[in-house]
Amino acid sequence: MLPTYGEVNARLTVPLEELDHIRELAAQKLSKYYKILWILFFINVISTIISLSYHSYYFIIGWIILIIIASMAYLAKQKSADQYRTLYKSDVVAPFASKMVELCATLSDSEKHIYYCNYYPQDRMDDRWIQSCKLFDFTIDKTTGEDLLIGQLGLTEFRFSELTLIEITETTDSKGNRSTTEETRFSGVLFVADFKKDFSGITILQSRNVVPPGSGLFKKMFGSFKKYSMVGSSRAAKIAIELESEQFNAHFNVRTSNDIEARYLLSPNLMEQILEFKKSHSEQIDISFVDSYMCIAIASDSNYFEEPMHKTNVAGYRMKAVYEDLKFFFGLIEEFDLNTRIWSKY
Repeated sequence: MLPTYGEVNARLTVPLEELDHIRELAAQKLSKYYKILWILFFINVISTIISLSYHSYYFIIGWIILIIIASMAYLAKQKSADQYRTLYKSDVVAPFASKMVELCATLSDSEKHIYYCNYYPQDRMDDRWIQSCKLFDFTIDKTTGEDLLIGQLGLTEFRFSELTLIEITETTDSKGNRSTTEETRFSGVLFVADFKKDFSGITILQSRNVVPPGSGLFKKMFGSFKKYSMVGSSRAAKIAIELESEQFNAHFNVRTSNDIEARYLLSPNLMEQILEFKKSHSEQIDISFVDSYMCIAIASDSNYFEEPMHKTNVAGYRMKAVYEDLKFFFGLIEEFDLNTRIWSKY
């Protein structure tokens, strides 16, 4: 069972004062810049009116100086934000993730139960995981991502990160002019858990869009919804099947390369757990079982493990935000009861 926020927070000491110090210094510096910019702006407006009345253009120098100072203010703000972000991830997110996983250990654990989590804020899932999960059926020309977490919670090895997958299309018009278009085909998180047992086939669950994308109701219910195609993944999983649960069939298209294994794998209990998870999260969620892994692609516009520099630590806001993000992802292992499923296969 995942620890509560209070249990994790009580066992951690994080440099919130140092974060506040960076934020306060940045605010003071920017305040000075803004005052100078406002003063220069009014001086420039007056000098411009006077200079133009005398057909003089020396006022341009004043506007150039204002632009230079505005650029300096922007760079100072970015530098402070980067410094804040780096410290926040290394000294808040990283220890919180590690401690949260460590506190999942119980006295009844065997020697095979291991608890650790390593956090790499600048890294992402590497390309082999993106390709091998069989969830993204489109040409991936550009991949970005961050916030890679790798670890083991009990018997379950896991890894996940934010990902943005982009397809680049080149077109030529009738006059021979070329144009390039970048389309974001997936934005969200790819989560991979190891079942410790190779599947002989590939099974893929694709979310059905109950409400057509683009409709007002759809946008109202789900906000900005990232959708992506899995149609071609059926090249590896060609058999479309319907399971015993009509409710499950209403939410997911199921394709597999091994009908018998898929029906054994998707037990009534697992289907119920997947359905409950799907109902409680508005994001598009697609799942694959391939090799020995359960791969979950969660489409989302959220930027996890981030905090704007201007926010203060009211009622432990920083720590609670980190806890809720981590609880969502570590909770996948509990939601799908992965440790029990792995244990039953030893």
